[in-house]
Amino acid sequence: MRPQKLSLGHCLCIGMIGSLLLVAIVAIVVHDRHRNCLRRVEQAKQVRLITEGLIAMCSGADEVTTSQLRRLGHLLVGKSGVLAVRFWDGSGAVLADSSAYDQHLEYLESPPPQGQTQLSVSAVREMRECTSLPLQRVDLGLGIHQASRTPVRASLLFQDRTTIKPIDRKFAAIVLLAAVIPSVLLTWRVNRNVTRPLTTLTSTVSNAEFFSAGTKLAHRCDAWGELARRIHLLQHEVMLSREKADHTERRVTRQMTSQIGQVIHNLRRLQRESQIDPLTGVQNRRMLEEKLPVVFEEQRKAREDLSIVMIDLDHFKTLNDTAGHQAGDGVLRVAGDLLKQCVRSSDLIVRYGGDEFVLILPGVDVKSAFMLTQRISRMFAQRIKMMNFSQPLPTMTAGIASLKYNRSNRPDDLLASADHALYRAKQTGRGRALVCPTNYHHPDEATAPKAPGERPPAGTASREKLLTGQGVKSSLSPSRKKSTVGPKKIG
Repeated sequence: MRPQKLSLGHCLCIGMIGSLLLVAIVAIVVHDRHRNCLRRVEQAKQVRLITEGLIAMCSGADEVTTSQLRRLGHLLVGKSGVLAVRFWDGSGAVLADSSAYDQHLEYLESPPPQGQTQLSVSAVREMRECTSLPLQRVDLGLGIHQASRTPVRASLLFQDRTTIKPIDRKFAAIVLLAAVIPSVLLTWRVNRNVTRPLTTLTSTVSNAEFFSAGTKLAHRCDAWGELARRIHLLQHEVMLSREKADHTERRVTRQMTSQIGQVIHNLRRLQRESQIDPLTGVQNRRMLEEKLPVVFEEQRKAREDLSIVMIDLDHFKTLNDTAGHQAGDGVLRVAGDLLKQCVRSSDLIVRYGGDEFVLILPGVDVKSAFMLTQRISRMFAQRIKMMNFSQPLPTMTAGIASLKYNRSNRPDDLLASADHALYRAKQTGRGRALVCPTNYHHPDEATAPKAPGERPPAGTASREKLLTGQGVKSSLSPSRKKSTVGPKKIG
């Protein structure tokens, strides 16, 4: 989980509180040092007063006795911070001493240097268990001792309070309180005048809720209120711009959708027009070239039959010459409508040429294709009679070929077989339908060399017999079985 970042207002409050606390600490330290300096000056004054008084008391008498020194020592010990006192003669012998504790006299074992008559103050470095405070030794010269007739020297042991630095708790409490109260007040002011307005502006602007949460802030009379009102106007303009942009985007989207739909409609229409013959309403030769290989491979892989019927209108050129092209167009429309009525939706009807049509019949064997062709031919003849044309009337001649019956290996071969059957039907008499014989070979196959002694496949003779029971006649006569003449169109 990522830690949350401090806001600007919190950082300001923490910085100001820290600054005030730092100022308070500095004030406490400065006050304590000043107090220690005053204490040091006061103690120095006190030591000087004691030593000057002692010197004055001793200088008032011509000679100092030991009893006087002893009484003077008892008076000094325990007062004004004197812990111990010892008096020496000129030879360094102890004349008298006095102390609150015997351990204090251990710091006064050594006499002052010879010839010292002036005041000398020195700190005692060693610390003993008798006190936890640093000590200060003062050596000074007094009058003449009565008995030894030598100068009297004194050594005083003071408690050195100048190095003690206790913190004044009362002053520290007052300073900290004086720092905390302004910090709390300042924090409250910063939170009220900086943190809350800034947080409100940030949240409302980022969440797009300025009109609900930012209205109260906009009523302020300070800089935050002015900024809130400016942001209010800016956000209002942004919202208007967004609405305009959304409206423009929707309008452009509708226009583009409409235009794209129109383009798609035009493309589909152009595609249909490129695939459909406009006169007859059936598909054109381009669709035959695209779909015949696909249908041929599908039927061969599925081991299903595929029949192709090629139809030609007889005497069509004569009709155009005698009755006009409009009559010819009417005959073509009648033929196209009739073919669309007689075949299935899965079959393919193609206008192959001027007056030629091709039927692609998947799953239909050669006999069923022959019967369908005869029915179409009879219905076409009936409709032509109703049009009252002059003789000769247009009729239908058809050639039929099948994938299984003719054993074609390529779609072009199957189409060529149906064309050959149409050519033979034209030669033997118009207005009829013939099935391409099984022994017909495409001219490309006929020119291929054969192995010596190769015989026709079994069953060829039986397939060449006339199909009289089904109305199918062989398109090859005994004198034309070896003919391999290619397809020829007959008008």
